[in-house]
Amino acid sequence: MIRKDTISEASYKMLFDYLASVFEMPYMDFQPHLRKKLAGYDCKAPEHLIWELDPVKKCWFIVKGMVLVYYSDFKKGTVVYQLFEAGEIAILHDEFVNGKLAESGMIAVAGSELLEITSRQMDEIHEMFPKSMKLQNKIISGLSGKVRQREELLRMEARDKVRAFYKLYPQVMGKKRKARLLDKDAASYLDMTEFTFSRLVKEMYGG
Repeated sequence: MIRKDTISEASYKMLFDYLASVFEMPYMDFQPHLRKKLAGYDCKAPEHLIWELDPVKKCWFIVKGMVLVYYSDFKKGTVVYQLFEAGEIAILHDEFVNGKLAESGMIAVAGSELLEITSRQMDEIHEMFPKSMKLQNKIISGLSGKVRQREELLRMEARDKVRAFYKLYPQVMGKKRKARLLDKDAASYLDMTEFTFSRLVKEMYGG
């Protein structure tokens, strides 16, 4: 990843708008303090943010692009089971909060822009701004919706899976996709082969 020299005001605004939509923090100096903690990164190519069995000490707000979460399966290989999109926080929440080793890996797709914060910095923020714990807990509780989302997709027939997937994530569709999720990763997320996924996309959408 390439570290940014400066973070744009638009990126800060995007983050703080997201946080305010989850829980409005009652501290006037919360945003200025948080700004000083953040590091900005560009991912020109796919970047491993976390490897399986790594210590998890960071999480990321996605300004642009997408982050996928995967695990390794003996038979299936790499299985993508969660997607975070622009405007969300990519986090392995249990490991991040409790200092565990990663049970999953995390990859930012090519072209992603991220804001990074460490678990140590978050501990400092919680100490200074106690109600930030409520903000964190609300963010984490919202992640259960992502689990249900994939479960619902996997119960569908193949064509319906693809149609519903692109409705959820239109930014990954087409050759000029805004989020450069690879077809093999989209196929893995939908529990189908890349060949089947590509064939269905061509039949349904052309190209």
